[in-house]
Amino acid sequence: MSHDLNLGGLIDPTGDPDVVAFIDLAGAEPGGAGTVHTRGEIDGLANAVARGLVKRGLVRGDAVAILAENSVAFLGAYMGIMRAGMIAVPINYRQPARTVAHIIADSETRLILADPGRRDLCPSGVPVIDITDPGADGFGGLIDPGSFEIIAPMPEETAMILYTSG
Repeated sequence: MSHDLNLGGLIDPTGDPDVVAFIDLAGAEPGGAGTVHTRGEIDGLANAVARGLVKRGLVRGDAVAILAENSVAFLGAYMGIMRAGMIAVPINYRQPARTVAHIIADSETRLILADPGRRDLCPSGVPVIDITDPGADGFGGLIDPGSFEIIAPMPEETAMILYTSG
């Protein structure tokens, strides 16, 4: 199955969808339980991102950068990008704007998913979607719920470009 070959298919669709996959502590009171997200939710979000990227006109092999703090949306986007056969480019948001601009240019990024705290690091000329915005102009407008057939990558295809400081 394609989910076995593609890193975007880390969540096995044949597994129990009700198993807890992620607990989001953002906004939780100290010692609070946070928001629980199941495997089924994360799997559905990854499919919705893959569908949305394709619907937006991106194609297999296009690079999509993520410049945001860790979140459920980040995880769903990361997996969705790869499910669609595109190249995930996670960027360390602590990098200076000059380095971020170099990464975007060097990776030939076609779309950036950024949170509001990192928007000012994004170079002009590449479309940016606010990964925290549930509205039509933000991440909510990108996602397209439904099933998605995970792309089986070819051996020479790139799944992710990870820029490191070392």
